[in-house]
Amino acid sequence: MIEKIPSLAWSDATVMIYGETGTGKELIARAIHYNSHRHGKPFIPVNCGALPDHLIENELFGHAKGAFTDASTAEKGLIAEAEGGALFLDEVDTLSSSAQIKLLRFLQDKEYRHLGSSKSRGADVRVIAATNSNLWYLVETKRFREDLYYRLNVLSVTLPPLRERVSDIPLLAAHFLTRYAKQNRRGLLHLSGDAMQKLIHYPWSGNVRELEGVIQRAAVLCASSVLEPEDIDHFSPCGGSVIGRQFFAGRQEGGLQSIHQCIRFSGNRSFFTKGQDTSHWSVRTVISDESPYCPQRKHNSRRKGRGKRPEDSSEASPEI
Repeated sequence: MIEKIPSLAWSDATVMIYGETGTGKELIARAIHYNSHRHGKPFIPVNCGALPDHLIENELFGHAKGAFTDASTAEKGLIAEAEGGALFLDEVDTLSSSAQIKLLRFLQDKEYRHLGSSKSRGADVRVIAATNSNLWYLVETKRFREDLYYRLNVLSVTLPPLRERVSDIPLLAAHFLTRYAKQNRRGLLHLSGDAMQKLIHYPWSGNVRELEGVIQRAAVLCASSVLEPEDIDHFSPCGGSVIGRQFFAGRQEGGLQSIHQCIRFSGNRSFFTKGQDTSHWSVRTVISDESPYCPQRKHNSRRKGRGKRPEDSSEASPEI
């Protein structure tokens, strides 16, 4: 999936991102935006499900002076704020019928109207949408417009749950540990190899969001600069030890490489969070050198093994 980001980024076509709650749909939307020619312009996220029907249209399109009670001044909407950049519509399936019609018109004509105004306004904005629902099922049950469905699905990508890409956990955990160590002025924190094993073996039903919460609590409350298994156990949101939890099959090195690629795609721009400088080197430094998940250790191990037959190598690369 990560390999698709460059091909999704260069175009101005709408993108639809599918995935379970917490899988990182906004992270992917940001990656698409920050690798596009619009990267220097705003990225405006909107959680459509968090806004009531009577407010969503005003938030998106703005209003004219006198459009409703207390509208003493004209206000621009989020589409205007996103001019030249991207508008990310999360939970787009929750839009009301009226908002769906207006969004459809905007996607077709790149024009919209303030509430209470008859004047059309143009906008150069790329729309990226996301849902955790089966959007086609909503179309079939007449809860989502079919014509809007096709407009949004010009390009589409499905983001697998974390349980199906377990090998992405090491660098995701390292990224979150870097962020929250810095945020809480803890200095450089590390994950031991055993602690990383705990994370990898845990069934992340809450996906990336749950992983972030566990790492954040550990970064705040751990007593040492190296997180050990007991730190992960103690702050597990599901309680109890991770030992004995369901072991995930299909751990492959490709997932770890894909996260490396995604970080390289982002360069010095933000991929994971707006304003967060996340480079390949800064992410990998928070993994302890003693951990088998340290990319540098893995790289050195491969260099030492060059020219040797597998049976001659004293150091086998760790399985991820």
